[in-house]
Amino acid sequence: IPLGGSRKGEARQFVNLMLAMAISGLWHGAAWTFVFWGLLHGFLLIAHKFYANFRPASLLKSRFYRLATIFIFFHITCLAWVFFRADGMTLALSLVKSMFYFNPLNFLSPHLLKYSLLIVILYGLHILEYLIRRDYKQVAINWHRFLPAPVRGLAYSGFVLMLVLFL
Repeated sequence: IPLGGSRKGEARQFVNLMLAMAISGLWHGAAWTFVFWGLLHGFLLIAHKFYANFRPASLLKSRFYRLATIFIFFHITCLAWVFFRADGMTLALSLVKSMFYFNPLNFLSPHLLKYSLLIVILYGLHILEYLIRRDYKQVAINWHRFLPAPVRGLAYSGFVLMLVLFL
């Protein structure tokens, strides 16, 4: 463990996390956006370690808490990826600023309605995937028992058709 890992105290561990993630950002590309992306991930790792130390153990059993953490983590990750893909810090900051400007009427405009619906469907599929993975054996048994092959084929084809139409 060249940097000491977590063997040399918490402060050193945090410095090592920031350094490793900053280097990871540079490894992806020689631009400030990548460095910021790495530093942001380092900061988030440190924040999580602080949070995990003070989080009540009873929260881990709560279904609402687990869904809330999935929701929060997904959105923080999406925010961080803006810096990974943007052509410069100015553009990245402008995109992040526009992400926090919410106008509900924009989602109802005709040219964005199909994308809004796609977002809702994909988010629902994310939750459905979680539920299926949790009880995958029973779901697989019921899926094959109650839905004959032609119906399953129709369901798969319909799903692919929806993706083609929306994208």
